[in-house]
Parts: sequence; structure tokens; C-alpha cells
Amino acid sequence: MLATALAMISRVLLGLERASMAVAGVCFVAIVLITATDVAMRYALNAPLIWAYTLIADYLMVAIFFLAIAATQRQGQNIGVDMVVRRLPERLRASLALLCLVLMALFMALMGSAGWDVFMDAWSNGDELAGTIPWPRWPALLLVPVGAVLLLLRILVDLAANLIAVLTGDMSIAPHRRPRVHTGFSHEE
Repeated sequence: MLATALAMISRVLLGLERASMAVAGVCFVAIVLITATDVAMRYALNAPLIWAYTLIADYLMVAIFFLAIAATQRQGQNIGVDMVVRRLPERLRASLALLCLVLMALFMALMGSAGWDVFMDAWSNGDELAGTIPWPRWPALLLVPVGAVLLLLRILVDLAANLIAVLTGDMSIAPHRRPRVHTGFSHEE
């Protein structure tokens, strides 16, 4: 029953992760288009886009990172020490993963909370970036707690699944058993 409830929660979270990845994808395409336009304008017309660097560095790159981080966790693509961990007994691996998930959850909760405070401060003070165009700081700062909360939710789902796996011995639901998404690159190739 717990596993069924966890699967339903995970499906809802999957929808949120897919939506955030879609926005991150749009931001990536925007970076490519803005960069290409800026290069063309700079070298063909000697009229670069004065706002391109700020928009890309301070908004779009931040969006790509923070909106993709929860999906990266779900796909098992975050950094891990697989070489050592995969040699451990299954239940010990699940227990160590549980400990790591607890630490990650605490860190993401702190990051989300601190990010929210910084966002609220910038929002209420009307903070702007220094430069030719006075861009507001709050949109980029809002992405930090949004990404942290999405990752925290994914971590909590993984934590619950790992806890159930450790307590019941049913390792089939443990997140560390999820197949990693193939990136097309391999050390064996």
C-alpha cells in the first residue's frame, strides 16, 4: 500500500519534473538563438545585442540548472561513487543511499529556505542588476528555491522508497536500483 501511494506521488512529481525540463529546454534553445543572433549582429552589422550576456548568464543558465536538477536526480545522473558502492551488499547499499538522501534532503531544505529569503529580500527591495539595462534580480533568484524544492520533493520520494526497501527487504523499489538513463557516452566505448 505504501509503495502504491509512493508510486502515485512519484507520477505527480514526474509531471512537474517534465514541465520544468520543458522550460529548461526552451531556455537552452533561447540561449542558442540569442547567441547566434548576437554573433551575427556583432560581426555583420557591428551592432551587438547589449542585453544578451546578462540575459543568458543571469537568467537562462540559472533556469537551465535549477529547473533540470530534480529530473537529473530521478534519472540517476547526479554524481555518485558507483565503482565502490556497486560492490556492497544490496541492503547495505540501500542503507547508505538512505543516509545520503537524508543529508541531501537537509541540504536542499536549507538551500530552498535560504534561496526563498534572498528572493523575498530582492523582491521587496526592488533589487536590480548593475549594467546598461536595470534587470530585476528576483526572477533568477526565484529559480533557486523552485529548483531546490523540486529536488527536495524528488529526494523525499526516493528517501521513502529506500526506507521501505531497507525495512521490508524489497529492494525492487529502491531508487539506487533504477536503471540509469543512457547518455550516449560510455567509458567502455
